[in-house]
Amino acid sequence: MTTHYAKFESHVTGAGEAKWNQSYYFNAYDPVSRTGCLVVDFDMPKMSGLDLHSNLSRLGKKIPTVLITAYPSDDIRARALRAGIICYIPKPFDESDLLSCIQSALDRAKGK
Repeated sequence: MTTHYAKFESHVTGAGEAKWNQSYYFNAYDPVSRTGCLVVDFDMPKMSGLDLHSNLSRLGKKIPTVLITAYPSDDIRARALRAGIICYIPKPFDESDLLSCIQSALDRAKGK
């Protein structure tokens, strides 16, 4: 498995609206088009995992996403599922639960 690192920057504009600046720094190609699944934490610097998923979706990048969080909330879970998140997993979680969610996400990416 290849790991790619990306830099995603967000900027706050008037009225607290976040504007997403598409700044990708990758290894010689855009791996977003080759990504079968994202596993993201809700609480990330500068942008939540849910915001990342939503922004990619708005750009037409429908990547099946697993959202994990150390701070579970019924509201965030509902928002995540409405946004198309495949799985919402509160920490701590069993490895088997994460692997099952990743498999579901990969199956969705393959159109199963």
